[in-house]
Amino acid sequence: MKLSKIIHFLNVLVGFAGVATAIAGVVAGNSLLIGITREHFLLCSGVLMLIAIWLSVNTVHHVMLENKGEIV
Repeated sequence: MKLSKIIHFLNVLVGFAGVATAIAGVVAGNSLLIGITREHFLLCSGVLMLIAIWLSVNTVHHVMLENKGEIV
């Protein structure tokens, strides 16, 4: 499997985790949900989304390198 496909799969996985974390933060409201506050959920969601964006840029970069033949 190509490296770009693996990175793309991780991108989708982290993106879904970020969305699920944001939903959990909204559901938590002002109370605790499994011992974690709303602010913690939303901050973690933001970090996961930034990681997903970075992985998207990384995927595009690796696809370009694979098209040039620099990465097999």
